Amino acid sequence: MFYNFLGNYVSGFSASRPTLADAILIAGFIFCAAAAYLLGSLNFGIIFSKIFYKDDVRNHGSKNAGATNMQRTYGTAAGVITLCGDAAKAAVSCLLGGFLLGLPGAYIAGLFCVVGHVFPLYYKFKGGKGVVTVAVLIAMTSIKTFIPLIIIFLVLVIGTRYISLGSVICAMLYPIILFKLIGIGGEATRGEYFGVLIAFAVAAIVVFKHRENIRRILNRTESKISFKKGKKKKENKENIAENSETENETMSDREGLISGEISEKSEKTEPEDAVEKDVKDGVKKKKKNKNNKK
Repeated sequence: MFYNFLGNYVSGFSASRPTLADAILIAGFIFCAAAAYLLGSLNFGIIFSKIFYKDDVRNHGSKNAGATNMQRTYGTAAGVITLCGDAAKAAVSCLLGGFLLGLPGAYIAGLFCVVGHVFPLYYKFKGGKGVVTVAVLIAMTSIKTFIPLIIIFLVLVIGTRYISLGSVICAMLYPIILFKLIGIGGEATRGEYFGVLIAFAVAAIVVFKHRENIRRILNRTESKISFKKGKKKKENKENIAENSETENETMSDREGLISGEISEKSEKTEPEDAVEKDVKDGVKKKKKNKNNKK
């Protein structure tokens, strides 16, 4: 049954009787899957947060190690760097699979890169949600599918400011659009039909990883992305100004209390000093009177 499946969907594989070439082909798929998984396990969100911020991005926000949470936690630059790193590893994986095994190899390598990103071997299987890696997989294997999906994604994100909503809807549309497009302009190849199966697999992964986001969207508690530049910086400046004003007020209050205590002490010591002076003067007068009598 397994051989029949490979023979139906993977070019170059003989379904009737396994041969040495078939064994080499299977070994090639296993190599591509393993290499892509190990490469996908290099989660750049975790790597960059530990190198540049001495922190783990999974301790903040959505607890996710993807580009969106990096942007929300550490700023736009951190998010962009993470996005580029995750995109690069997906592109390398697809190129490797495509070079060795053609279009089916690119799909297999892309799938396992997504799996590695979501369940990284090096970080206790706690990674990102696979949106960037899936997007690169789509772009590398079918640019005709990528273009309408990226347009839909941008429209949804700009209109709702929910990145998670755009990601989930595009993931669900991916296998449908791919299946529709490969039937346009002639018969589809076996590799393209194999790609539809991979599309359903990665769509399921993305939707599964966004289950908490879907719940928050329904409850209207999901975080929205902000397109206003400098908003966070302005808020931080205002907070710093407020804190400095509070500190100044506190310091002035402390100075007032200290000066008040000093004045009270001086007022108390003044009469005491006057009494001591009167006593001394009285003693001196008595001595003078005694001397005069003598």
